Amino acid sequence: MEKEPKNTSKKNQKRKSGAYIWWLIPIIVVFATLAVYGLQWKSQLKVERVLVDGANYLQAKEVVSLSTIQQNMFIDDIETGVVEEKLLQHPLIKFAKVESQLPDAIRITIVEREPFAVVNGNPILYVDSEAVLLPQLPSVQFDLPIINGITGISSVELGKQIPNPSVFLAIEVLKQAKSVGWYEAISEIKVGTNGEVMLNAIEHAVPIFIGKDDFAGRLQKLETFWNNFVKNGAAAQLKYLDLRFDGYVVVKWDKPNERTTRIPL
Repeated sequence: MEKEPKNTSKKNQKRKSGAYIWWLIPIIVVFATLAVYGLQWKSQLKVERVLVDGANYLQAKEVVSLSTIQQNMFIDDIETGVVEEKLLQHPLIKFAKVESQLPDAIRITIVEREPFAVVNGNPILYVDSEAVLLPQLPSVQFDLPIINGITGISSVELGKQIPNPSVFLAIEVLKQAKSVGWYEAISEIKVGTNGEVMLNAIEHAVPIFIGKDDFAGRLQKLETFWNNFVKNGAAAQLKYLDLRFDGYVVVKWDKPNERTTRIPL
């Protein structure tokens, strides 16, 4: 007598399971049908617009041309990874992302390399903060420090790093100068054969010797000296500054007396 309810319960469970399966079958069929139609619909979509984000030095039409994406191409046929590789071949493009925006657009997002200094060569070219050689940008004027005395640039391909330790050192010094607010005040930087670094200030082209180590500390010393002692055209009275000594700055004053002084800092 006690076993009959258990058997009945099992039969009911089987009936319910079977009912669920029969309910699921049409739902699965509907979703599968929609998926097929969705894939067919997507495969027929064509490019009507190409949107470009992040182009400052390059024109949007240049970026589109580099991508080789054209109107009326099937969106489904565009291999975004391949397009990104094409874009990254341009020396100004540091990062590229290509995405479809259904139903009719492709969006290209790029990050351009920023000119950080000028390399004094023929022609004059730019480098970014990673020492990557950049092309001329005739439509844009940059008031950037010049890295002088660099050789072998003509053999470097645009978009590649300049394999010259002096360039890396000059860029490192310029980064330190930027951190203390002196980057914009530098017109020229030169690294000697012994690793000694010399700057020229924009104001009256004052030569500034900073040595070959402790650049952050010496540039901070320069900033302090300039703020405290170079005022109201006083830069015209300077012949040079020497920051290579601990605890003070050597100042060579211009005519008439041409005296040299040590200013504690």
